[in-house]
Amino acid sequence: MSGLNMLFESSARSGRPITQAQLADAVIARGHSLSWAHISQLRGGIRTNPSAELVSLLADFFNVDEEFFFPPANEPGVPDSTLLAGLTNASLRRLLLRVVELSDASTGLVVEMAEHLRDKEKLLMRPERIFRQR
Repeated sequence: MSGLNMLFESSARSGRPITQAQLADAVIARGHSLSWAHISQLRGGIRTNPSAELVSLLADFFNVDEEFFFPPANEPGVPDSTLLAGLTNASLRRLLLRVVELSDASTGLVVEMAEHLRDKEKLLMRPERIFRQR
């Protein structure tokens, strides 16, 4: 599952790495069966199609939207890992949550504003470096 390893590394829940045991215990407490081996297989890409219920439980545990695990096609030339890394940044997550469900026109205005601010701060658009600096 794309992004799962990143969530383990720096969870919004605690600010420090989460263990597979903590995740398994939390999911089991919610009535779903989950082993450490299953988590390891998801993280390693051996298992790639978890149930909708498990995706929902993972999203709840890590405090992300279910769609986090299935990112859409991205901007040309920007690797998925770069975009996913941005979702661990609390400020960017807050911004994204406020943009969700806005009309295309309103979303376009937010993008224009961000581009304007980047120009004002004389920042070049090099997304592969953006998240490494934070």
